[in-house]
Amino acid sequence: MQIALGNQQLRDRSHAGAVAQQGITHGFRTGGSGNFGTGFSSLASLQRLPLQRLKIDRCFVQDLPSNRSDRSIVKATILMAHELGLSCLAEGVETDSQREHLLELGCDSFQGYLLGRPMPAEQLKELIAAS
Repeated sequence: MQIALGNQQLRDRSHAGAVAQQGITHGFRTGGSGNFGTGFSSLASLQRLPLQRLKIDRCFVQDLPSNRSDRSIVKATILMAHELGLSCLAEGVETDSQREHLLELGCDSFQGYLLGRPMPAEQLKELIAAS
């Protein structure tokens, strides 16, 4: 399980830090919201908060296969996260090509329609029970 700190939570760094630390104490992974590089998900947050995972916003993933700038930003973000001891999760992965590019760049995990659509908790329980 992971606690994701959104832009609203990241505005108050002391509160966000306390929430993240409590989550870690109770066995949860902690990560920033899915919009790193936008809003309040800043480099300062990575430095000051006890995060374990960085989520790369879908706006950088969408055109990744064809957009050199997006590839450069994602590559640098993944490298920086790994240097800080964080894992990376890319949001909005919808195509095999996006996933392949992210794998080549060293991304640790993925989230998006390519892997599965959002579903209610009951449906997830049934899916897990059936496997």
